[in-house]
Amino acid sequence: MFAEEAPLKRLRVMLKAGVKDFKRTASFFPSSPTLVADMVAPLRLQRAKLVVEFGVGTGVITQALLERMPSNAKLLAFELNATLAEFARSQLADPRLEIVCRGAQELLSDLSARGKREVDAIASSLGLTLMPDRTRHEILRTVVGALKPSGVFTQLVYMHGIAVPWKKFEGGLQPFPADEFLEDYFRHIEREWVLRNAPPAFVYVCREPIRSSP
Repeated sequence: MFAEEAPLKRLRVMLKAGVKDFKRTASFFPSSPTLVADMVAPLRLQRAKLVVEFGVGTGVITQALLERMPSNAKLLAFELNATLAEFARSQLADPRLEIVCRGAQELLSDLSARGKREVDAIASSLGLTLMPDRTRHEILRTVVGALKPSGVFTQLVYMHGIAVPWKKFEGGLQPFPADEFLEDYFRHIEREWVLRNAPPAFVYVCREPIRSSP
């Protein structure tokens, strides 16, 4: 797993990636232990066979997923930033883990190529608030198309992404309506506020995917 000097190394790598590519990283800092726990605990990984992560970053959530997964499970992790993907690979040596440099929208085709149709759980750190509407909807349609009916999806949304009016919604300048957006894709949603993180964030725990989503 991670070396002793890893926390400072992760911080340096994430900060550099955030400065260069903030629209993809959505943060300058690795997730805190509190945020990691809130992202992973609801996923019910004890009997999982196939788990997916969107947005590996420096691998702190990845590590927590691996620690909770069965020994015969598989973790398929998507990370578009090649530098972060390579860093996470170098820090996490686990035969259950595969990190791919592809977009989250390619999950269904990736599963099909592997002879798979559904996954048990998905954890996403993607910066939804910084994406075009079309991309957000493509990703969530992919999530509900891949997730088992009994599966769980967790999504972190940084507080600045909700509090700051990034774009126009319904004709006016408003904060990103994360709750309303996710309600189009899941019947049951819970939200946890995580203050002990830089920046503070919300964790959305989503269950009962709606396959007929727009």
